[in-house]
Amino acid sequence: AYCGSPVVLSDHLSGAKRPNYVIPFKVDKKTAKETLKNFYKGKIFLPRAFSAENHLEEISGIYVPFWLYSCESNGSFPFSPFFIATIVLVVNSPFAISTISPVSTSVIPCPKAVNIPVDGSSKMDDAYMDAIEPFDYSAITDFHTDYLPGYAAQTYDEDATACAPRATARVKNTTIAAIRRTCDYTTLTPRTSKISTTQNSVDYALLPVWMLTTNWHGKSYHFAINGQTGKLIGDLPIDKGRFFGLLAGITIPLGILLKLFIF
Repeated sequence: AYCGSPVVLSDHLSGAKRPNYVIPFKVDKKTAKETLKNFYKGKIFLPRAFSAENHLEEISGIYVPFWLYSCESNGSFPFSPFFIATIVLVVNSPFAISTISPVSTSVIPCPKAVNIPVDGSSKMDDAYMDAIEPFDYSAITDFHTDYLPGYAAQTYDEDATACAPRATARVKNTTIAAIRRTCDYTTLTPRTSKISTTQNSVDYALLPVWMLTTNWHGKSYHFAINGQTGKLIGDLPIDKGRFFGLLAGITIPLGILLKLFIF
């Protein structure tokens, strides 16, 4: 469905590929369409075909396969001079707005337990799937096919082992961000860090996503909406005819005025 082709997978969600868990759709199609309409509002250079009702009808609800990694992470930034922090001091003076003082210091180790979701479908853009997070995992429930009617469902084509390096990279970044928050410095630029992660378990789950994929002048545009929270990510084309038409409408009268007043 992500690339415009049908997906028939309900009979494939069995045996070794049967999910452990599912988060049911909470956002219905009507709400998803309204979310897109609101996203389109105010985009004066958006091609009219994008905001047409028949185009919005093409949105599809898909259960996307995700690996849920339960990890433990422990990290620290070693002692000076391995990273540099800065403090910004705001000075109430018309002649000195701010000063920046470079310092070197250290941060105590910060153990952090995290759950990292990684989509297991090569058909899905990883950046889009990351961008519509987070999901509320308090709503997760045991998988049952009763949740599937009315929606497409994908099965994974990238297993947990193949996706593990991406999960490790994400948990490392999460741990570094957590350590940063323990500092009172304005900025913190580590030159090196010590991060260790332990993968405790991994579960296979289907998570709800509304998808709309369309082509405009040979280029594909994708929109993804979190089917639980309604969070949207997507990029939009520009109608160059409307853009240059409006630009001409501004520049020609401006040129005439300049000519009248200057010459």
